[in-house]
Amino acid sequence: MKKLLVAGTLALLLGGCASPEVQVQLLRSPMVAKPFVEVLRQIPDRPYISIAKLSLSGTAGTAPAQIIAKIEQKAAALGANAIILHNTSRTEAPNLNFNPSGGNYQIRTAEVIPSYNAEAIYIPPAPR
Repeated sequence: MKKLLVAGTLALLLGGCASPEVQVQLLRSPMVAKPFVEVLRQIPDRPYISIAKLSLSGTAGTAPAQIIAKIEQKAAALGANAIILHNTSRTEAPNLNFNPSGGNYQIRTAEVIPSYNAEAIYIPPAPR
C-alpha cells in the first residue's frame, strides 16, 4: 500500500512538471535520426524531402530558444537534417484588474506567448 501511495504521489508531482509536447504531422516515414539540425528561416535553394510538420507553443515567459530546441530535437529524431522555422508568437495585451479582496488594482504587462511552426526536412548531400 505504501509503495502505491509513493508511486501515485510521484506521478502527480512529475505530471505537474511536464512540458508541452511537439505536435507532429508526419508527411512520410521517419528516417534515421540525425545528430545535427540546421535551422532555416526560408525554403532552401537545394532540393529537399519533407518529413513532417511540427508545431509547439509555450507559456508566457518561456524563452523562444527552449521552444526551438525542442522542435530541433523532434526533427532530429525523425531523421531531418534541417527545419524551416516560422515564428507564430503572439503578444497578450496588458490589462488592469481589480482585486476585490485587497481593494487595489493590479497591472499585468504585455506578455509574449512563444509559438513556432516548422517543416522538418532532409536535404540530401550535394553530388560530387
